[in-house]
Amino acid sequence: MKSLIKYITYVLGGLLIIDLIIRFVFSFTYSHVPKDAELMQRYKYELNEDSAEILIIGASRAMFCYQPSIISDTLQMSVYDAGLDGVGVIGQYLSVQNAINNGDLKIVVYDLGALQLTDKWNQDKISAYYPYYWEDKYVREVVDDCKPSAKWLLKSALYQYNSCFHDIVRTFFQKKVNDHGYEPLPYTGKEWEPQYWDEKEEAFVPDPWAEKYLDKIVELSKENQVKLVITMAPGLGSGFRSSSLYLSDYCKKNGIPFWDFTELKELNRDSRYFKDYNHLNSEGVKIFTPILAHKLKTFVSEK
Repeated sequence: MKSLIKYITYVLGGLLIIDLIIRFVFSFTYSHVPKDAELMQRYKYELNEDSAEILIIGASRAMFCYQPSIISDTLQMSVYDAGLDGVGVIGQYLSVQNAINNGDLKIVVYDLGALQLTDKWNQDKISAYYPYYWEDKYVREVVDDCKPSAKWLLKSALYQYNSCFHDIVRTFFQKKVNDHGYEPLPYTGKEWEPQYWDEKEEAFVPDPWAEKYLDKIVELSKENQVKLVITMAPGLGSGFRSSSLYLSDYCKKNGIPFWDFTELKELNRDSRYFKDYNHLNSEGVKIFTPILAHKLKTFVSEK
C-alpha cells in the first residue's frame, strides 16, 4: 500500500512539474511573439498593437479583400486589418476591444457573413482563445460566458495549451509579411468557370449566442463613439442573399449603415478577379477597395 501511495505521489509530482514547465514555456512564447512571425496573424485580437483610426474586422473576406494602404491614402487615416479566416463574431468582438484599448479608433468596417454567426465558428472554436485566458480579462469573460466549466480546467497548463505545440514551431520558424494585417491572394489573369446555384428561399437564422456578441460589438462601438459600418465584400454566385437580407434588417433596427458589395458592377462577376467564390485576388482588391474607401470618405464627411 505504501509503495502505491509513493508511486501516485511521484506521478502527481511529475505531472505538476511538467505542468509548471509548460506554463512557463508557453506563456513566455505567447507574450514574446516576433512581429514577423506567422503566429502574429493568428492572434491578432490580442497581439495587434497598432493604434489605428480605422479597423477592419471579419473572417477571410476581411483578411484578403480589403487593402489598408488604399483606404489610408484616400482618407488620410491609419488603418489596420484584423480580419482572420475561420473566425466568428467572438474573435471580432475581442479585436474591437483590443483596438479601443490601443487608442485612436474612430471607424470599424465589419465584413460579416453567415458562417461568422453560427455556433460552429463561435462556441465550437472557443478553445482557440485559451492561450490568453489568464492574460486578457475580455478573453476570460468570453470563455467564462460560453464555457464556464473550463474555468477550473484552465488552471492546468496541460489543458490550456493542449494542441498548441505547433504554435511554438510557427513562432520561431514560420515568417509572414503583411500590409497592416492584409494578405493578398495571388492573381493569375486566368478566367475560370464558376458554377452558380440558386439559394434556397429561406430566412437566415443566426445562432442566438453569436448574435448576442454581434449586439455587444454594436453596443461597444456606441459606448466609445466609434462609427460602425457592416459590409459584405464582392463574391461570385448567389449564396449571399439570405444573410444579406438578415444583415439589412439587423442594421436598420440598430441604426447602422449596411453596404452590400456582393454584386459590385465594377467587377461584373469577372472570375479573373476572384481567387474563389468568396474571395477577391490581389487585382480584384485594387478595384474594390478604392470604391469602399471613397464611400467611407463620404460617410465620414457627412457625420
